[in-house]
Amino acid sequence: MTIQSNRYSELHDAELVSVTHKRKEKKISICVVCPDDSEVTLNLHDVKTVRMVDFISQNVISRVLHSGSINLDISDLEKMVVWANSLSDGTCLISRESVSDYVSEIKNGTLRLLAIEPSWGAELICIYATE
Repeated sequence: MTIQSNRYSELHDAELVSVTHKRKEKKISICVVCPDDSEVTLNLHDVKTVRMVDFISQNVISRVLHSGSINLDISDLEKMVVWANSLSDGTCLISRESVSDYVSEIKNGTLRLLAIEPSWGAELICIYATE
């Protein structure tokens, strides 16, 4: 993974406070409160897939990875795409071909991947087209 200019680095130690998923509209809004008490809302559109686990009463962000801000290698992208399309028992809901298609589209910029890695609480990956 090569870090370019990560515009999401200011979200380190922010708290993920809400996620609104409008499935029919293919939209996700992610609201975080930064350590300085400012609020940031990430609006993701044309959502292809999303997975979030372990949302609890306090959800502290360690880092945010975004395919437009960092250069993720193929194996990291494959792992994230598989995780985003899997159930808690590890069953992946899409084919290997679909995983490869997602990875190709993320690498060429047609799709984007946003991953929120926790230091405590919720983890989230969303694959989408526009912000």
